[in-house]
Amino acid sequence: MPQDVSTAHAAVIRQAEWPLDTRHLNADAIWHITEGQGVTVAVIDSGVQADHPDLTGQVVPGVGFLGDSHDRGQADISGDSHGTAIAGIIAGTGAANGGYGMIGLAPKAKILPVRVTVHATVEPTALAQGITYAADHHAQVINVSLGMPTPDPVLRRAIDYAIGKDAVIVASAGNNGRSGDPTLYPAAFPGVVDVTGVNSAGRFWPVSESGPRTTLAAPAIGIYSTNNRGQYVDAEGTSYAAAYVSAAAALVRSAAPPPDRRANHPPPDHHRRSTRPPRRQRSRRPVRLRHAQRPGRAPLHRAAGEHGQPPAVGQPLGLSLKLAPHCHSRYHRRSPRSRCRRSRSPASSAPDCAPDRQRIDPHCPQGRRAGKETRQQEPGKEKTCETNGLVRPVAPIRPQHILVALPEDPCL
Repeated sequence: MPQDVSTAHAAVIRQAEWPLDTRHLNADAIWHITEGQGVTVAVIDSGVQADHPDLTGQVVPGVGFLGDSHDRGQADISGDSHGTAIAGIIAGTGAANGGYGMIGLAPKAKILPVRVTVHATVEPTALAQGITYAADHHAQVINVSLGMPTPDPVLRRAIDYAIGKDAVIVASAGNNGRSGDPTLYPAAFPGVVDVTGVNSAGRFWPVSESGPRTTLAAPAIGIYSTNNRGQYVDAEGTSYAAAYVSAAAALVRSAAPPPDRRANHPPPDHHRRSTRPPRRQRSRRPVRLRHAQRPGRAPLHRAAGEHGQPPAVGQPLGLSLKLAPHCHSRYHRRSPRSRCRRSRSPASSAPDCAPDRQRIDPHCPQGRRAGKETRQQEPGKEKTCETNGLVRPVAPIRPQHILVALPEDPCL
């Protein structure tokens, strides 16, 4: 049970916050980088006393799920000031007592209060509604310093929904470490940061629960924070350890926010006219396949598979070009104006003459023949090659990778 600290002792609150000193979280060094600005942390708890001097301006209107439609969660009527203490650890400003009040680890983050309980017990339906509400109201971090022994499916769906909304969910592991470490939910659900406790020496606090499901450990004993009467509490428990982890998550989200999916995938603008030319006016310049092998190396198309089979995973795509005995080993370009005509004989009976390197007209369907083309090799002298072969792709050609195996040619 948290113990209230009188106003007379409030002057030593800042010095008593050992989790923030240089031997532990080193808050002063972190605050040169970020103080949690731009991040909203939802506190799913007993409400938050928004008029506390160290929380003034930090608590945005929230909601309550205990039957009062006018409840905004900005008051805490619990006997232990549980929700207010959690909020102070996260976003206390230290403005009270002449600037020496209680300060949180993320003093410029905002608190979204969601009341789901008044006493120590909580119903799974109310807790699930609170988590869903926090996710829908853009809370980047959701602190749940509550738990229940059963994995309620409604609560599980709410957790999955919030994770799908890119929220970090932090929950306390529980304080029954000396009673068999019973599993608590939502901390034990996959995707939730399950937090246990340590003392000021960095050693495990034996009252807190632990096990393979535990994710992190944070300060859990000798914790000073705000209460619902404008004063402070001296408390212990994994509830407050979870609050420190939530504050740390807010600092990370503030310093390195996740990319906005909407920026990467903007909605279509039907009012903006496309700058691309009409289809019939687009250039029909063929795709150029570049030389992808140096002389003396094994042909790349061997790794692409045989007889039209797709290449194995991790192997490059290729284009197999088979030469007939009467074909000249000359690099050949096909003119963009060359016309295609259908082959009247199957591929097996047609001469297998194909250019070693060519420009392929994308409008020429696979399996059609091309006409006779020339390539200027030397001034005043032309060489020709009958390009009546068939180009057989071994695997589907993708625009990202087009690797072509080319034999060595002395003309280059």
